[in-house]
Amino acid sequence: MKRFLSILALVMVLALCVVGFASCGNNDTPDEPNNGGDDKVTVSWYQGSKLLKEEEITKGSKVTAWTPAAVEGKDFTGWYAEASLTQEFDFDAAINADTDIFAKYTSNVFVEDTKSYYLIGTGSGDMKQSGWNHDNSMQHLVMTKTENATANVYEIQILMYAGDAFQICYGGTYDGQVGIGYVPGVEYAAGTNRYDNNTYEAADKKYATVKDQDGNVIFEGHDEFNKEYWTWNVFLAAGQDGVYKIIYTTYPDHPGDNTITYELVEKREPLAVTHEMYVCGTVSEWGFDENYMMTPDDTKENFSYLLNISEAAQIKLRNKIGDVWYGAEKITVVNDCGVWNEDGNLALEAGVYKISYSVATDTATVEAVAKSFWLAGVINGTDCWNCASGVEFEKVNDTTYKAYYTFTEADTKTDWMTGFVGACKATYGYAGWDAEFWFGNATDGENVTIDSYGLYELVLTLNNPEDLSLGGTLVATKLEGYFLVGTIGDGDTWRAESQNKIEVAEGAEVTTEYTWTEKDKADWLGAEQISAIKIINVAEDGTITWYGAASGDNVIISELGTYSITLVDGAVVATKQ
Repeated sequence: MKRFLSILALVMVLALCVVGFASCGNNDTPDEPNNGGDDKVTVSWYQGSKLLKEEEITKGSKVTAWTPAAVEGKDFTGWYAEASLTQEFDFDAAINADTDIFAKYTSNVFVEDTKSYYLIGTGSGDMKQSGWNHDNSMQHLVMTKTENATANVYEIQILMYAGDAFQICYGGTYDGQVGIGYVPGVEYAAGTNRYDNNTYEAADKKYATVKDQDGNVIFEGHDEFNKEYWTWNVFLAAGQDGVYKIIYTTYPDHPGDNTITYELVEKREPLAVTHEMYVCGTVSEWGFDENYMMTPDDTKENFSYLLNISEAAQIKLRNKIGDVWYGAEKITVVNDCGVWNEDGNLALEAGVYKISYSVATDTATVEAVAKSFWLAGVINGTDCWNCASGVEFEKVNDTTYKAYYTFTEADTKTDWMTGFVGACKATYGYAGWDAEFWFGNATDGENVTIDSYGLYELVLTLNNPEDLSLGGTLVATKLEGYFLVGTIGDGDTWRAESQNKIEVAEGAEVTTEYTWTEKDKADWLGAEQISAIKIINVAEDGTITWYGAASGDNVIISELGTYSITLVDGAVVATKQ
């Protein structure tokens, strides 16, 4: 019996030891269950916010596409990597973390598109007819809607050369514009961005390509305004010159599914290069220096260069193709900003010069330029969102600049101007060049809108004149009524300005006072004359009526002092007090 009890006790001890060793070997606790270990990840499949299924896979492995259940009135079109359904899911990529995959459905109910679409852009081929001008595009580059009972398909056939660019728009406006992001197969890629000339990786999303089935790049896209590729211009890649059919398929009820496709109709040889223009002279040791190569525009017919020299220099222009020199017989010097010396070279003093050459006329111009503030917007009926409007702001003091402009019906773009008749901003840069800085309204920095036609005083106030990146505010004030004009206010002021407005009560006579001092003397008047004045009336639409002496001439002020100026029977009378 004792032997049996001893054996039983030994068995119980051994059993307890086994349990103890088993417990020591297991580190899991009830609060931290083992859900497959660190080598597992979860893949969740969604239709919108609805979870379709979930599966656990080994980290580093892949999943296989499958077709979800049918949805009435919709077609399943694929799996996407994010809820916005813009980037297709890559089933060839290994999965190393928990991943969500989203199903995309599109309506299979046909909705007719009634819009008229056209191409807008620039280049050396047919896009030259556009020049980024909506009116030109709507005349020459309208897409034709095909007869199709189940889809909205628009087509146009155009000749394109490398570097030509286009977008698709409707209604004479950039609203609704689409670009390379709507071309199937577009991908962000490594490459050089044409707008800032920097080289980027695909992850930077600054450059994109569309390739054909053989892997050749057909179209390129370049980020200009820090946006995704949906509205980027579509540029034809080098070596792909030809006649293309551009096809735009639209879905008005889900425009995110619109597509731009293309067909090569006829291959063409690259456009012959006839001009490579250089500024040659003492700045380049009279040779071809890439730093002084003139930049062609998109049509390859106009060249420009901004020459910035810190000391006097002598120059000519030179075409590398054929080695042709351009001197006094071909170059116009604007405002005598340079002098032709006895060697036939253009001698320039230190400064900044805009140099332009036209293939069409085979002539060039050289003019001195300086950075300034410019009125930008729809000006004189043209989109001038740079420094090319010709309307320059005048300096009042270090922080304040003024410009004057009469907005007319020509400045209204009815397709996108709703509730206002004009839009503008202020820009800073060299005349005729792209803007370096932009200034808008005080609320959000966007366009200043014009409510009615007429003459406006536009005042730009800078936040910090030493650092223009800190911005500023543009304010537009409509000018109407009577104004005193002439050699007043420390200069010739022959226009309506807010500080010279004559306040006139209803039914009262037009009268004001002004005190002439030494600062008002005009050099162009005779020794016995101090100032010359008139009164103008600015109508609501900006039309101006002038009033002078009874003869119609200027009213002459001959002595310093304070005068009462009155409009009597259409003539201006000045009486010294």
